Amino acid sequence: MYNLKRDYIDKNKYSRPGKLLIEVRGIVIHWTANPKVSAQKNRNYFNNLPVLNKRKSKPVFASAHEIIDSEEIVKAIPLNEVAYHISFNGTKNYNKKLLKKFIVPNYYTIGLEVVPENKLGKMSFETYHNLIFRTFDLLKYFELSTNDLYLHNDFTGKKCHKWFVDNPEDWKKFKNKIQRWLDEKNSSKRN
Repeated sequence: MYNLKRDYIDKNKYSRPGKLLIEVRGIVIHWTANPKVSAQKNRNYFNNLPVLNKRKSKPVFASAHEIIDSEEIVKAIPLNEVAYHISFNGTKNYNKKLLKKFIVPNYYTIGLEVVPENKLGKMSFETYHNLIFRTFDLLKYFELSTNDLYLHNDFTGKKCHKWFVDNPEDWKKFKNKIQRWLDEKNSSKRN
């Protein structure tokens, strides 16, 4: 099983606004795009955005609820708060159907960032298993199904989670495996 560590980002306007989610309607999978940089270091980057943005003319707004690597999962934002994991900055082609369903997606979704092994987005065996088990647990907790599981790409067309966007058969296998576990859990509940 995965190692879950709570290390919340300090409240700030760039990465943890402290606003409550309206409702959890989905879970969105992302990739950090910085291979082998630990979940903790990615959390620290989000926490440092107030300092980093002082040197920028155009500030960055970014965060995720949890960051997953091969050794641990860092809970960076409470699951009842907004994280800035879906950005529309500079995006011209976005999924209007999903936007209608979610209105402002960050207010209705949980964001999971995944640390890849390489620039192709490939995950280590351990990272993949941390992701699959954590995603299953979150879907179960929020009483969602794999129909409520998305890639950042589904909303904005951004190539994120890169591996799953480039390898849609692996995304389908990922979702199917979790759905089998959810079905097994539900059938054992009825007996």
